[in-house]
Amino acid sequence: MPRPPVALLPTLLSALRSRRDLAIENLALRQQLATLVCRRHPDIRPADRVFWVLLRRLWSCWARNLAIVRPETVVRWHRAGSRIYWNWLSRRGKRSGRPPFPREVRALQVLFVIRHARREVVRCAVTTSPTAGWVAQQLREALPFESAQRFRIFDRGATFSAEVLVMLRSMKVEPMRTSFRSPWQNGIAERFVATVQRELLDSFVNYYNQDRTHLGISKDSPLGCPVEERPAGPTLGGRAKPANDGRLKTGQRS
Repeated sequence: MPRPPVALLPTLLSALRSRRDLAIENLALRQQLATLVCRRHPDIRPADRVFWVLLRRLWSCWARNLAIVRPETVVRWHRAGSRIYWNWLSRRGKRSGRPPFPREVRALQVLFVIRHARREVVRCAVTTSPTAGWVAQQLREALPFESAQRFRIFDRGATFSAEVLVMLRSMKVEPMRTSFRSPWQNGIAERFVATVQRELLDSFVNYYNQDRTHLGISKDSPLGCPVEERPAGPTLGGRAKPANDGRLKTGQRS
């Protein structure tokens, strides 16, 4: 059976693609053709940059059909546009940088040090931007020179960089990393994380959804908190009702 000519392969492949992809590809090629041919001096205008930045966000195959510039150039345009956008918002709202995230959704990084012999947590620190210097300082405070252990087990976190390892070796502590995707190699630390999640975080999430009120939703909780009627007649005052094993309190009367 004779093989089809190589020139017919693009045509055969295009028949398997959707009409939407073909239309977007045709638009991208026409835009580049207009940039190179229909102008007396071919150059990249702001409208061309906006076109390719939007196309990059909306179409996954944009780089395959890009010929007038490199894909890295479009990525650089996108980043520059993001900076201009956030600077404009800052000037409009008289604040610098991107608007801060609410406390409820801000990502926190937790570092803890636990002794294997007695499961004692000797250090637990929280930050929003962990760095190697911050990690090294936490380990210095948790592991004084006179009581430093011989070995220290780490996971594969990027914050445990060469600076941290050099500091530990200066304390005569040998750092040991777990293998990729092998949490059982540091099972005591993993068990501590599971305990905190089960006994503290899960309870707080339930309290947050069911009982914690927010001004942005008319002083209601995310899942809706029923309003209790005040009892008729004189009262001695109500007390907040304990919730989640007594660690948090709701607005209900006890």
